[in-house]
Amino acid sequence: MDVGLTYAMGSDTVVVQVGNLEEKVGKDDKGDKYSWMEVGYNTTLGPAALKVGYGSRTQADGDGVSGAWTGEGGTYSDIEVLMSLSF
Repeated sequence: MDVGLTYAMGSDTVVVQVGNLEEKVGKDDKGDKYSWMEVGYNTTLGPAALKVGYGSRTQADGDGVSGAWTGEGGTYSDIEVLMSLSF
């Protein structure tokens, strides 16, 4: 499942996305479970554009055998800031 929304407010936009996934390798495998969430804001002012975002992802290994990031699971998050100029 993956659900996203982009909401425009004039030249600005707000972006939200959430989702989850279960991935099985074989019929006897207890699947790895992933979930994620991202939010962002984009704006422009004249020739400058600014994008700010935050994202988070978690992974859990259903059978504890093979590897998520740390063998049993893990969490990853990031912050992104991007400024650009157009001429």
